[in-house]
Amino acid sequence: MLTYRAADLLDPSENITVQRCETAAPEPPHTHDFIELVYIAGGSGIQRVGDREYAVRRGCLLFLNCGERHAFVPEGRLLYYNILLRPEFMGQELVEQSDAFSLLSLTAFEEFRGAMREEGGFTAFEGEQLRELEAVVGMMHREFSAKEPGYRTVLRGCLSVLLARLFRQMAIPETGAEKRHGLPPAIFDYIEAHCCERLTLPELASRCFYNPSYFSRVFKETSGMSLTDYIGQKRMERAAELLRETALSVEKVAQAVGYREKGQFYRQFKAFAGATPRAYRESARAETGPDLRKG
Repeated sequence: MLTYRAADLLDPSENITVQRCETAAPEPPHTHDFIELVYIAGGSGIQRVGDREYAVRRGCLLFLNCGERHAFVPEGRLLYYNILLRPEFMGQELVEQSDAFSLLSLTAFEEFRGAMREEGGFTAFEGEQLRELEAVVGMMHREFSAKEPGYRTVLRGCLSVLLARLFRQMAIPETGAEKRHGLPPAIFDYIEAHCCERLTLPELASRCFYNPSYFSRVFKETSGMSLTDYIGQKRMERAAELLRETALSVEKVAQAVGYREKGQFYRQFKAFAGATPRAYRESARAETGPDLRKG
């Protein structure tokens, strides 16, 4: 397996390099004797770190330890920033440490003690946090390229911000929704809230900074069903709720959950509930009584 050496890639007078890279070629499994932070600025792909696999896209930040085996496979062209550094760039206490990530989180960032999740140095940022992170990474690249007086001080400050943001994000308690690898939990909330409206694959993909084909694949891997089937299920769940709790006609219910063709709605609802909409309503009314809201 390939091993990259700091002696070949880092100037010993600096102990850090900041690179802006673009590639469509896969990187085979390898290790290195330095710390690497990878920020994905565009495109998408798969990062394999040890025995873990992460679907990455714009907003993802990875911390790769000294000696940690990893590889990546882009989906199309992948734009990313590589920050390579020797442990001593952040402080002499990290020199010769085999687990710089853990040591950083418990020494340089004492306040995160006990709050870290255990899956390693990976997290994803969205919205304003994403834009702030890109500003910091962009500043690091500009400072390293220009090498104006004080640039090392600026780089250390920016690196501290990156690591603090990484550790803070990883300190957030993991919920069932957050265990959905590759997709932000908010996209599922958005689909559920707007399932009765016209939702398109490009629109939903853009909310996660994915290209549509990659979003479609990751969505199916994450949810266990296609995007179309998932939206259809949420619509049927909403239709069942309206049939149980309102006096809307079946035709009005079909329209309310986004169906123009009554026949299509009948077929899909029967496949979902095992009964026609009318039979489902009658069964629900028998159980709960006839006082349904008019809606």
